[in-house]
Amino acid sequence: MLPLNNESLSHGGRIENRDIITVFKNLLLLSKFGKDTPNEIITPAYLYLANLQVVFAEETFTNRMGEIVAKVDGSKAYAFALNEILSAADTGLVGLASSKLFPDLGVPGNVLEELKKYMENYPQQLFGFHNVIGEKKTRSLPFIEESNGTQHLCMIAGIILQALKQGRTIFIDEIDMSLHTHVIKMLIQLFQSKELNKKHAQLIMTTHNTNLLDYTLFRKDQIWFAEKNEEGSSELFSLQDFADVAEDTPFDKWYLAGKFGATPNIKDMPSLVGALIHYLRDEEATAD
Repeated sequence: MLPLNNESLSHGGRIENRDIITVFKNLLLLSKFGKDTPNEIITPAYLYLANLQVVFAEETFTNRMGEIVAKVDGSKAYAFALNEILSAADTGLVGLASSKLFPDLGVPGNVLEELKKYMENYPQQLFGFHNVIGEKKTRSLPFIEESNGTQHLCMIAGIILQALKQGRTIFIDEIDMSLHTHVIKMLIQLFQSKELNKKHAQLIMTTHNTNLLDYTLFRKDQIWFAEKNEEGSSELFSLQDFADVAEDTPFDKWYLAGKFGATPNIKDMPSLVGALIHYLRDEEATAD
């Protein structure tokens, strides 16, 4: 399939229909076949790509709180499963619920604009329940007051539950943000469970956590490295490319020893310390 100009394209290769198809200048080629002109080869590719989900490192729990609250409200099973993951990760949570944040106040006319906007965007909030030490009861805490790690885990866990349910592929950038290595391994193992992942959902993630380079967790072909070349662009290569690496090789130790590359070229410490001492002396002289 090659574009002839900005307004049309033609089929080639194995596609039998070789008619010229009109495409608007502001319309993506794949979306043409995903929505307007179904095609037995191209449409499945479009639907696969459209079903991908990407979670960027800068995303926060508050960005997705409305989505999570709606799912917790709409499904007791979802709320239960989400809480099971959070409990298994030793967050201290024993329950989840959503509730109206301002049930009777409405939005006063003289309230600060930012608070007014927040109240309108988040009429309901997620609450987590914790056991009270020495008492046979629990207390609720707004989820926005939980630790960054608990919030991040809640967001990631909710996305993973949907991926497992629908058989989706998800990309998570910097999955290790605010999460312990053991927690990340637990999330990865959810995808590796034949009982849970019957629809073949897939997790593709980036990380700087070398503890995840574990041969008991990943095969060689599942681990990829990114390294900058002399021109400053990144090159990708697989651990499978290294012929001397066995399936039981301690991947993390070999990587940290520099056997695979893709490690920062850190300036030697004596030189760095000397440069910083020079800077600090100049700052002190200027201050005096």
